[in-house]
Amino acid sequence: VYVKIKKQMKYSIVENIRENLTPNQKPNQKPNFSITFKTELTDEVTGFEIVQTLIDNGRTSDSQIGEVDLDANGETTFSTYLEEPIIVYVFPTYTDAQKPKSYSLLFPLIPGEKAVFTLNSTGSYEDDRVTGVTTIEIPKHELTGSGFYKSWNETEKELSKIANGNANDREKTESLQREYMKRHNDNLGCVMQYVLHWRADYSVLSKKILQNPMVKQMKERGDAWAKESEELLKKQNEARANTAPGKMFSDLDLQNI
Repeated sequence: VYVKIKKQMKYSIVENIRENLTPNQKPNQKPNFSITFKTELTDEVTGFEIVQTLIDNGRTSDSQIGEVDLDANGETTFSTYLEEPIIVYVFPTYTDAQKPKSYSLLFPLIPGEKAVFTLNSTGSYEDDRVTGVTTIEIPKHELTGSGFYKSWNETEKELSKIANGNANDREKTESLQREYMKRHNDNLGCVMQYVLHWRADYSVLSKKILQNPMVKQMKERGDAWAKESEELLKKQNEARANTAPGKMFSDLDLQNI
C-alpha cells in the first residue's frame, strides 16, 4: 500500500506514522491493526484520507495521518502499529479535485483488530445561493470486520432501524435505542457506535465501560458541548430581555447585546 505522510502527529500514538515509516520499515514494531478499503466507485474515488481527531478536556482538533491509494480493483489495505486506540475520520479522495470533501464515518482504530470499510456512495453537497437551501446527502458505507467491528456493524444496523422506523418521534427513537443499549452496555463496539453517532444517554452504560478512555473522552466532549450550549442560551435570553419593548436605554446592559 502507498502511504503518503502529510503532517506529523501531535502525539506519539502511531509510532510508525510519526517517524515517517510504514510498518514494514520498522523492524521492532509489527503491525497490530489493519483496515481494508473497498469501493466500486473507481471512476470517482481514487483513495482515502485518514484524519485523527484528538480530544483534550472536551475540545477536539484534527491531525492528518496519511492517505492511501486504491488499486485497479478498487481496494487497498492499510496496516499500522497502534500503541492505543485512536478515533479517526475517513475522507474519500476524488478524481474531481473540486468535489467538496465529506467524511464517510467517524470511528476508532483498535489495536489487535481488522476492519473492512466499504464505500457504496460518495454523497453530495449542494448549496443553492438563490433559495439559500443546502442539500446534503450523507455517503453510504459499511464498516465491519473482526470482533469490535462486527459489534459496531450490528449496532449501527439496529439503531438505524429504530431511527428509520420512528423518524417523526425523536423521544420514542431515543427511548428504544436506550433499551437496546441496556442489553449491550458493556460491549465496546456497541457502545462506541452509540456514543459517536447517536444522542447518547451515558446513564444506561455499565460502570466498567464508562472507565474506558475512549468512552470517557466522548462523555467529556458531550459535557463540554452541553455546557457551552447552556451558556449560549443564557446569553441569548439575557440579550432578548435587555432589548424587550419598553426597555429604557439607561437600563440596557450593552455588553449582553
